[in-house]
Amino acid sequence: MPKEKWDPRPLVDCLLDNDDLLYLLEINIPANINMSRTEDRKLVQLLSLHVAAGSLYEAQPGVFKYTPEGFEKLREEARTFRQARLEKERMSRN
Repeated sequence: MPKEKWDPRPLVDCLLDNDDLLYLLEINIPANINMSRTEDRKLVQLLSLHVAAGSLYEAQPGVFKYTPEGFEKLREEARTFRQARLEKERMSRN
């Protein structure tokens, strides 16, 4: 079965428009991580990279939250994504 394409626009716009929501954002690791599965290995590697870069910290076992630097990086990525999306939409109308 093919994966559905997920549209991040509502989340990106919501994060940019509501700073308070950023502070509630957390990443929960599933309890059944199996390192023999490619998806689980990629998730653990990605989280490890973000923790090492100082964007995330482990608030509780299996629960990761963003640091202030991580919030700013996330905000900047969302701004860039939004600008690219709006530019693409503008170009498609012309």
